[in-house]
Amino acid sequence: MSSKMSPAIRKMTTRFPRKALTLAIVVLWIVGVKTNAQDTVDATTLNCKYMFGYQGWQRAQGDGCNSGWQHWIRSGTTPTGTNMTVDLFPDLTECGSNELYATSMHYSNGSVVGLYSTCNETTIMRHFKWMKDYHVDGAWVQRFGPNHVGWTESTNKTLLSCKKAAETYGRVFVVMYDVSGASNSTLFNNLTQDWMYLVDTFKVTQSPRYLYHKGKPLVSVWGFGFPDRSITAAVATQIVQWFHTGAAAKYQATVMAGVISSGDINWRTIAEPWASAIRTADIISPWFVGSFNTAAGADGFNTNRIVPDLAECKTLGKDYLPVIWPGFSWSNMHAGSTPQNQIPRLGGALFWEQVYNCISSGATMLYNAMFDEIDEGTAMLKACPKRSLAPNEGYWLTLDADGYNNLPSDWYLRLAGCAKKVLCNPTLLTKTMPIDPNNPTSIRKEDRHSPVPLAGERIYIRGGTLDLKLGPDEKANVVLYKIDGREQKVFECRSRGGTAQVSLFTQGKIINGVYLLQLKIDNSIVENKILAITR
Repeated sequence: MSSKMSPAIRKMTTRFPRKALTLAIVVLWIVGVKTNAQDTVDATTLNCKYMFGYQGWQRAQGDGCNSGWQHWIRSGTTPTGTNMTVDLFPDLTECGSNELYATSMHYSNGSVVGLYSTCNETTIMRHFKWMKDYHVDGAWVQRFGPNHVGWTESTNKTLLSCKKAAETYGRVFVVMYDVSGASNSTLFNNLTQDWMYLVDTFKVTQSPRYLYHKGKPLVSVWGFGFPDRSITAAVATQIVQWFHTGAAAKYQATVMAGVISSGDINWRTIAEPWASAIRTADIISPWFVGSFNTAAGADGFNTNRIVPDLAECKTLGKDYLPVIWPGFSWSNMHAGSTPQNQIPRLGGALFWEQVYNCISSGATMLYNAMFDEIDEGTAMLKACPKRSLAPNEGYWLTLDADGYNNLPSDWYLRLAGCAKKVLCNPTLLTKTMPIDPNNPTSIRKEDRHSPVPLAGERIYIRGGTLDLKLGPDEKANVVLYKIDGREQKVFECRSRGGTAQVSLFTQGKIINGVYLLQLKIDNSIVENKILAITR
């Protein structure tokens, strides 16, 4: 360390006595530890994880991947508004000119509409930064089709960009194989060879941001039990068994299976051989998108599907990963033959009802479909808030579709952050949506991005309130110290059902400044926390 002292440090040493300086150094060390820990997601378990599905499949002419306009248009050589396959129009205002590829569409001011490509690393980096900004843990990165070979092959390029972005922003990522469109006869060989390629060549499981669960890398295979997928129960079982014991040790993994749960087909009651095949997986994740279209429907679905699912998984000793989604629309994909805004988002009410139902029923992990599924209108990314801001040509789903005219483009990312917060601290869960779509501008900036409590923390700071996690009927003291080490205030509290709250500003005047909080139980310090008060 340099012997030179910055002006700020020099002033501190002349202003504070040695005792106060020592305490200040300790306080700064605590701040550094907490900040670094909160900025990096724990990569050892899926428990308490809130993760997006990430398609990463939008391609554009001129993006360097030589795939044309994939997952933007049905036909033709350029997007025109009448040949689109996407409904939800994304918010593109943060994209640089090097990220947007010109179309034949125009905005109301006459400017040309450009669309993004996930072949462009900059775009994926931004997406993962948003995940960090809103406290989402990471992404299930999708892989489709046969083997993908080469560092510049488009699917691999997307995965490697996700890996880099997760490492940059402290998120986690998992490879998810979607078997849609795969041939059953070649699926086992293609999938296992691809996984070995990812492990050996790209070394994905050696990334500190690759998510592990139950001591092994986590991998997902999605599509078990669906009658319109060619995969058979025998091949599904063969794949899971290979990941468990058939593969060499470095390729073995914990398996999450994406399974059917729609209409009358339920993974719990499906006939053999699928009943046994599904139960070979370590984590069972039923696909719920489109299963209901109202909050009341979500409630009935929770009673009839999710609660029994949780009970069955508990009996089986399996983890349960329910899928939540904001709404649904795929009119453009079907050339207008299906309704526009088919399952309305209702300003987030449909989404939050699912969050409440899943967590209150006992779910400890959530899969949010999807981050970027603009084709089917389930995307949670920043979206165009008003129809007047979308391209003139064609139909577009925008955030004002249900009459909420003032929603910001990041509304659903804000809701995702709220969902993550209550997933890890169910005592904060409320049936009422925690932010108001009728008055979104009333949300304080500090509340939009308030830190999520770390696993094991007992003190959670929420504005001027301390939420404490205590034992049943446990007494505790919260002691507030000034920076010079003098005791400023003692708050006495008793838990009610394992929690307690302390309001800092209703129990005597506390002046602005930096303080050290100590939680004491039976005169023993169980946690320290730094607190900066500015009012």
